[in-house]
Amino acid sequence: MSAPALLQRCNNIVVNDYNTLSADHGAVTKQHGTPDTSHPGGSTPPTRRPRGPHRHHAKRAPSPPITDAQRMRASLARLPRWTQPSWTWLTGLALPLEEPLMRWTPLGRTIMTLCVLVVAVAAAGTAATAGGAWWLAYPPAALIVVGRLRWLYIVGGHFATHGTFVKVRNALAGDIATSLTFTQPFATYEREHARFHHSKRLGTAQDPDSKFIAGLGFLPGTALRVLRRRLLFTVLSPAFHWQMLWSRLKANLTAGKAARRLAPFVLLTLFSTVAVRLDLLTGFAFGWLLPLTFGYNISALLQFMSEHRWFRLRQAGESPRTHNAKLTFGRFLGDALPQEGGPSGAIWLVRLLFLHLPARVAVLVGDLPQHDLHHLRPKGDWANAAFTRRDLIEKLGDKWPRGQDDEIHGSLFRMLDEVLSGLSEREPLRPEEREELHRPPR
Repeated sequence: MSAPALLQRCNNIVVNDYNTLSADHGAVTKQHGTPDTSHPGGSTPPTRRPRGPHRHHAKRAPSPPITDAQRMRASLARLPRWTQPSWTWLTGLALPLEEPLMRWTPLGRTIMTLCVLVVAVAAAGTAATAGGAWWLAYPPAALIVVGRLRWLYIVGGHFATHGTFVKVRNALAGDIATSLTFTQPFATYEREHARFHHSKRLGTAQDPDSKFIAGLGFLPGTALRVLRRRLLFTVLSPAFHWQMLWSRLKANLTAGKAARRLAPFVLLTLFSTVAVRLDLLTGFAFGWLLPLTFGYNISALLQFMSEHRWFRLRQAGESPRTHNAKLTFGRFLGDALPQEGGPSGAIWLVRLLFLHLPARVAVLVGDLPQHDLHHLRPKGDWANAAFTRRDLIEKLGDKWPRGQDDEIHGSLFRMLDEVLSGLSEREPLRPEEREELHRPPR
């Protein structure tokens, strides 16, 4: 199918009016039929190939207005068709008629992650020890290691708390994932996540995550320029890294059963011993320890600071459900494809390679771009999140409880600015909120 025809078919399903893109890419060809102006949007929706038991319905709910993020993704349909799965992965947005190359299972995702992790650790360690021009391969390899370690915790361990990481023994799988990453034990993670992150306490002063942010100095009512500068200094601050490492160490020493408390230290000792015996200590330090510590800390902070609109106040007349939805937004990396021959093509490519790709590999891993979907369907099909989200929007239509301001696309910096701007524009913490910040989670 040609790119113009694909875009026109996207238009038929997703939006009522797609003037911007149709002006760029033309009308549908005779092969796909003549537009029927009696249908809203001026065209007849094509029949879509059934996929799964929920695809048989004949009536389609009215579609919500197209967002800028969807326009960005649709512009990439001008690129060769065989590249489209890559753009879906990078942006986190699936085209309306796109079918996945394969339906991933949680087990399949996990096996792939572990395999990539092993290869990336070996590549990073080899690049660091080989020296010379090989050092150029170290940053991308190290970013992949960071991203896979983050995936084990923020995707694997996270969905284990919802009982959807594996079919059975989610607690054991969660303990393995958190032991490998030297992070908060599964038992305490599960308890805090269920009690705070998926409740009316999300983003409030009662939320342990909000307490953590406030402890770093990211407080409502602070000037935006101060918050931006603070974020940069925090990323580079030895004090921040020491705080994170001590917190991770303390959690593994004091929480969970004895076997779980021992597990990360046994694994670290085993890996270190093997590295020493094989004379691979330098490679081990650069390929595993640095990504596990400093790289992991930075990735966690950047993800955390762009995840929710922390401390957002419920607006007058706003329902609790709407307020909860507004706390979260889709984070979709990428820029609209520039017109052929335009002067911005080089800039687009530089942003792709040095902004969007590293952020997707090391920060917004797994289903994190579709985190808004997770808060609507916590037990949904996270292994195919881009398609799950698209299908849910199609099913709910204009009942999808999100809007234009709840999809942020572009670079990770723009997503961080969304959260920091919200903090800056909010009134300073109220006395009861300040008091709550100093109380232990309960």
